[in-house]
Amino acid sequence: MSRPSQLHSRRQTSRTSPRASDAALSPEAQAALDQVADAYEVQWQLASIPSLEAQLQGVEEPLRTTLFEELLRIETHWRTSLSDLPQLRRTLSERFPDQRRLIDKILSAPTEPGVRQPTTPHTLGAFEDLQLIGEGGFGLVYRAVDSVHRRVVAIKTPRPEHRLTGAELTRFLGEAQAAGSLDHPHIARVWTSGVIDGLPYICYQFVTGENLKSRMGDFRTLPPLQIAAFIRKIASAVHAAHEQGIVHRDIKPSNILVDGQDEPILTDFGLARTNRGDASQSCAMRVGTLEYMSPEQAMAAPGSVDERSDVWSLGVLAYELLTGQLPFGGETDVAVCQQICECNPTRPRRLAPSIPRDLEALVLKCLEKRPDDRLESSLELVEELRRFEAGQPLHSRPISLVDQAAR
Repeated sequence: MSRPSQLHSRRQTSRTSPRASDAALSPEAQAALDQVADAYEVQWQLASIPSLEAQLQGVEEPLRTTLFEELLRIETHWRTSLSDLPQLRRTLSERFPDQRRLIDKILSAPTEPGVRQPTTPHTLGAFEDLQLIGEGGFGLVYRAVDSVHRRVVAIKTPRPEHRLTGAELTRFLGEAQAAGSLDHPHIARVWTSGVIDGLPYICYQFVTGENLKSRMGDFRTLPPLQIAAFIRKIASAVHAAHEQGIVHRDIKPSNILVDGQDEPILTDFGLARTNRGDASQSCAMRVGTLEYMSPEQAMAAPGSVDERSDVWSLGVLAYELLTGQLPFGGETDVAVCQQICECNPTRPRRLAPSIPRDLEALVLKCLEKRPDDRLESSLELVEELRRFEAGQPLHSRPISLVDQAAR
């Protein structure tokens, strides 16, 4: 595998000093290490969450420690933009208790000198007055004025230090193709996309408001009936995507905008899977945000993710809004995965007794481990929520404790 230049540059500049073990490696061992490290970073770029432990299996010293250090630097680079540093330090120390000194050293290092901090361009083609309003591990979002159509828009671009390969560019612009085919009041509209002066971009409808993650405190105080209506609107947007053969795969509070009328707007189809397929369908690759992943996503089973995986994520979202807690958690990714795949969540009414029993039953139905035991579709969730809001009996029920025990 040839090393992409941007990977080499980022990995080299992340080192505060040469590794003491480098000199002990043969050229063949160094080449093997570089190949593994490059593949590891490519998985992060593709929005997977690769397993560091799996990369170290069967590797003997002295290569093992050297490989661990290299992969740890890569994982730290990507995770620090997605996690708070103390939590990252605790997680890594629990996963690798024998490497705590090296973990402390790398996580205490200053910001990588080779990576530029995001700077806001004033214009991008016909888009003027750009203002940075959001950023993540992989992209930046700007508020801008479309000088041609004279409207305020949102512009999404890759981070400037992430120079995309041809395959990555296709994947990035694939978000525009997926979302651009959808016309629904609760889905952010894509106006246009392309490449300007070498910078790929997606131009979205601008939504005045905040994302649901920042509004969680407000929504948790709402009565269950209003929360049910809010979830129903999101589920109807998800159903519109499913009708076009699009599975979102990353439904979570930060990907839901709340406008000035407290209406939800689903956005960020960057991990969406379509009937045309993508790279993450054909191989075992974990895609999504762990706490909101279905068991089949968490296990990265190829070909197992479908519309019912989004139904699970909607169930997680409903559980969180109703109870103020996530249904599955843990100090490490491994612990969270185990909870998702093996443990039943605490019943919502134990955490919030005011939740109606029918609504609790519906949420738990979405969170069945086996896709075949969940609601069949997001449309069924929409219809069940409508029945709940109207005071009508639900058609679905969670798997009984007797049936669960018989398995």
